[in-house]
Amino acid sequence: MSTQLPPDSQKRFDAILEKLFAVLKTAREHTSARSEFMDYDGSMGGQVLDTNPPIEHPQYEITNLYMEMFAQAKKEGLDLREVETQFERKKASGPWAGKTRFISKEEFKAFTQEIAPIVEKVRVSLRMIASATASDWYSVSFDAAPTKMRVLVLHGDRLKKISEPTAELMQLAKRVAELAASQGLVTRGASWRITEEMEDAEAEIDSAVSVIRAWPKGS
Repeated sequence: MSTQLPPDSQKRFDAILEKLFAVLKTAREHTSARSEFMDYDGSMGGQVLDTNPPIEHPQYEITNLYMEMFAQAKKEGLDLREVETQFERKKASGPWAGKTRFISKEEFKAFTQEIAPIVEKVRVSLRMIASATASDWYSVSFDAAPTKMRVLVLHGDRLKKISEPTAELMQLAKRVAELAASQGLVTRGASWRITEEMEDAEAEIDSAVSVIRAWPKGS
């Protein structure tokens, strides 16, 4: 697992960072900012400069630079899925520093395959919860966000029941996070959903897990 961008891709990424740092130099009150770009199954985009409040920046130009960088990385053998950069400074008048992490499509695919048995256990558990909640359920979901976890069952005529995850679901979410950590990755949230129309069969579940490499050591 490479932790560095290929040479020509790095040059293109350095040009992106140069533009972002130039924009951030105009910020008067900000002490943090973020830039991300993704290629999820051919759908490309992201918040190329995320700040609060927003800072004016050449979004179209930076987006194109990211697209060119992703294309170059693919030519060099690294098919990127996501790149994220975090910018920080100690005080509003101080210099900016940045740290970057990324994940390739190959890494993400391997991780998805690794957690498949855990996701299957989530599927079975959610079906049991839905059936126990209402005979006329039509959707059940488990949102495992870092700050908020919940199970939502929709049933009847637009009725819904929101509850805390069971101990089993909590343990399964923990296992996903632990498996990610063992591969040098971190999870930033996960969501699993089943609808009544899906068959009661393996892999019949909508699974979305946000995962990326941990920040570089010492950053």
